[in-house]
Amino acid sequence: AAFQFGDIEYKLSDIPEGETEMTFKYKVTESAYTMEGVAEKDSTEYTVTVTISDNGDGTLNVELSDNATGLNFTNACDAEGSTSFSGTKRIDGREFKAGDSATIKIEAITDGAPMPEETEVTVNPAEGTSTSFTIGEIRYQLSDIPEGETSATFEYKVTESAYTMEGIAEKDSTEYTITVTISDNGDGSLNVVKSDNADALNFVNDYAAKG
Repeated sequence: AAFQFGDIEYKLSDIPEGETEMTFKYKVTESAYTMEGVAEKDSTEYTVTVTISDNGDGTLNVELSDNATGLNFTNACDAEGSTSFSGTKRIDGREFKAGDSATIKIEAITDGAPMPEETEVTVNPAEGTSTSFTIGEIRYQLSDIPEGETSATFEYKVTESAYTMEGIAEKDSTEYTITVTISDNGDGSLNVVKSDNADALNFVNDYAAKG
């Protein structure tokens, strides 16, 4: 959008006595903004100069610096969105008891994929046969979408990386591949779509009694 400052009037009396011209300097900045999805204003500062001199015919010659008509300010919209993954940890053959634990790990398959602050989640169930867990929050920004593209897709791998459970011979070897696709909603937010299995991450340990 174009903008224009109002007319600035100069008089011959603005030129100091004994001088043939006078130069004035002005600073132009973006002082405030209201734009959804914009994190900060443009910090550019322009110094504009105006030099006046007497034409000798009752008029003044007014010369502007080249940047006076090139005052460009740009605000970057970095829309944001987030998601999380969830699932259950189950045991077959006995109930959970004090001291049991299992760790679920998320890894990025896609290079540069945004990650949650914690890449491993440990559950410590002490009763029952099932407990839930959540991985996340994973935050995305508009800048995660490559320039010239309208969306970006990221792949993640989720596995059980460790466990401590008496009578359990091995961890669940299931590997889940989860996809997340992001696109710009155009209102300061991102549309974040995750694959159906993102909230169906189920890991099971089988108890084998010995005797």
